[in-house]
Amino acid sequence: MLRIGLTGPTGSGKSTVTALMRRWGGIEILDADTIAHGVNNSPACTAAIAAAFPGTRLPDGTIDRKALGAIVFSRPEELSRLVGITFPLILAECEARMDAAEAASPAAAPSSRWTAPPSPPPCLKAAAINSAMLLSVW
Repeated sequence: MLRIGLTGPTGSGKSTVTALMRRWGGIEILDADTIAHGVNNSPACTAAIAAAFPGTRLPDGTIDRKALGAIVFSRPEELSRLVGITFPLILAECEARMDAAEAASPAAAPSSRWTAPPSPPPCLKAAAINSAMLLSVW
């Protein structure tokens, strides 16, 4: 099945385009930023981050983003390590949601003379879609 990836910098119109896709084409839009936020706050991800970056877990179990930012934005190798923890989890969740959207999409009804149009493909909206994401999700 076809999958759509929509990318662009802040202010480029991704939200406007996806609103139109949803309204006119019935396309399910999956927002990578929303997915990433959920993954990054999941127990598995927060545990992995806290283990890799001691002193970044708050008493309530969440990650102290300010403390983590001070570490990863001052040392590129630490940022790479953080991305190595979070990116695979985010990719897996994006892929799972794309698969679920395809599975939930109504199949074309068989007909002796006419074929119904195919179901609309899901669309992943992301600020950046790189080759690793394309290979994993598509």
